[in-house]
Amino acid sequence: MSLDITLRDNKKSTRLRTGIFVREDGKNKELTLEEAKQRYLDKDINLYEVEDDVLYSDNITHNLTHMAREAGLYEALWNPKVHRAGDLIEPLREGLHLLKLDPEKYKEFNPENGWGNYETLVEFVENLLNACYRYPNAIIEVGK
Repeated sequence: MSLDITLRDNKKSTRLRTGIFVREDGKNKELTLEEAKQRYLDKDINLYEVEDDVLYSDNITHNLTHMAREAGLYEALWNPKVHRAGDLIEPLREGLHLLKLDPEKYKEFNPENGWGNYETLVEFVENLLNACYRYPNAIIEVGK
């Protein structure tokens, strides 16, 4: 199970995707063409056209909720009260600042099962924050 965050707009566009997904570091991710070619050297990798209104999408394991709570990120990520990506910028900036201010404090909340960790949460928040800066008017969609 994971938290899925998507930023959408009202305009559809076409993207190229590999359709090859892997589970790593507490998240499911689609491989880029380069990553797929590196992993599957003996296979022909095809790209597929997908038309949708997704500007950004990512996911992270629920195992990191305790760490997110400690950094003040839980509500912004798992239960945002806002609808536009730009409204997430400040809480994400503040939470990311706290995470980076005292890594050892937050690493204590790394899940015992090894599925997700401090670095995974920092990367997730950094990527989402960058997407919010890039698409401030995007609509936030959260799936749990």
